[in-house]
Amino acid sequence: MKKRICLFCLCLLISVCFAQSRRPKLPPLDGAKIIDNNSFHKKAKHKIVLVNYSSLDVINIDFFVLEEDEAYWNFVGNLNKCDFAKEIGLNPKVQLRKAAYVAYKADLPKDISIFATVKNNDMYFFVLEKSNKILGRAISFDAIKDSVEDGLYKLDATVQARKYEDNIRVKNAPNCIIMAVSPELGTWEVVGYVERGKFKKLFKGDIDELSTHWVIQVLEAQRDYTISAYAKHDDLYINFVSNASYEEYESESYDDEDYETKSDYDEDYE
Repeated sequence: MKKRICLFCLCLLISVCFAQSRRPKLPPLDGAKIIDNNSFHKKAKHKIVLVNYSSLDVINIDFFVLEEDEAYWNFVGNLNKCDFAKEIGLNPKVQLRKAAYVAYKADLPKDISIFATVKNNDMYFFVLEKSNKILGRAISFDAIKDSVEDGLYKLDATVQARKYEDNIRVKNAPNCIIMAVSPELGTWEVVGYVERGKFKKLFKGDIDELSTHWVIQVLEAQRDYTISAYAKHDDLYINFVSNASYEEYESESYDDEDYETKSDYDEDYE
């Protein structure tokens, strides 16, 4: 029996090595990051989509596609500007579903990174702060570390669990993204973002469906905040308090008119 198992393992090893030797060598593309289109749970078929969740204003990225059995890369387009928390799409000149590999070239600051994944048959490229290694990945809340110097905060809203149902409201909020675990995919997704003090919801479902463990990444240079949350009138209130003005904040009262209401951003729900 042991001899049969050893013989089987040897044959398997030889077949793997043979398959790798037959795999065509990728043509060079200097300075590019290459992504295997077949490495995702579902292959990208349609568009390339760029989403900016960083503090970067101007983004300049060239995209290339390598089709099966091709000996050269096809340049398929450039995306050079994407405002914060917005997304822009690119329809490649060749059909993305035929692509074996997708590559991009970008001259990015060292504190900015790109995370690629496939959603809705499109290949998404998320531009992130370097410290954000959470988005889109199945990582436990306990494994995530607070990193205030990088603007990364953990928020445990367990106390408020099942006491809020409808909206998220924010006060004193800097530009940031708010992430929670997707009930469908089990990965960390962006629930919404704050821009110029206003909360914009991206998650289409009821926020009660989300985990009570959330992660917030502040994108401003001044990132030293204390973040707290409480539930009121079926809404979840998140307070951002700059430690530089903590004493001043303590003297303020909670006034509902200072908070975002659903009517302030109804258009973002459409």
